[in-house]
Amino acid sequence: MDRYLREITEEYQEEIDQLAEQLNQYRQIEDDILMYQEEIDRLNEKLHRYKTAVGILMEYWDSLPDEEKPKIDKRLKEIGL
Repeated sequence: MDRYLREITEEYQEEIDQLAEQLNQYRQIEDDILMYQEEIDRLNEKLHRYKTAVGILMEYWDSLPDEEKPKIDKRLKEIGL
């Protein structure tokens, strides 16, 4: 049995090596996908903050007297901008 297994392994060693390499490549692709997803999530959070900031500014657009500016500043700081 050992001899048979050894013969089969030797016969298909190139294919086994290719499959092992493909598996490593797929694992790297999986890691890359996870990394990019994390970056996308981070950018989506940032985009949400900026959209919120624009909304706040638009609320005050027509009336930006000096006494309103501290309120705008405070609200922007609350969302990290």
